[in-house]
Amino acid sequence: MEAGLLGFTLAFAAGLALLFLDARFRPALLRLAPLGQMALTAYLGQTLLGIWLFYGYPPGPHLMGRVGPGWLALLWILGYAAQVLLAQAWMRRFRFGPMEWLWRSVTYLQLQPIRRRAPSVV
Repeated sequence: MEAGLLGFTLAFAAGLALLFLDARFRPALLRLAPLGQMALTAYLGQTLLGIWLFYGYPPGPHLMGRVGPGWLALLWILGYAAQVLLAQAWMRRFRFGPMEWLWRSVTYLQLQPIRRRAPSVV
């Protein structure tokens, strides 16, 4: 089972890489880049959303065992699309995601600049 998951993961990554090489698909794939630049923030956000949605803590809908695969797929698509849009908006203004900024600041023991610099005019 685990070997199959690893194989699927590698096939998926290779497929994305091949799509990126084709100029027709590159613009669509580049729209996903901001989410990758703030992957830790996205991961933690997904975790908190899942805890709220499925375990009902803090008071949430408690959907564990109450929704079928179709609804789960819809939740996943909507959640992922929302994350992509939020990441694009965030990364237009900031250099890092909030958790990436915190991680860097703790690593370097100094607050890191988070805002994007205005482009210099020559």
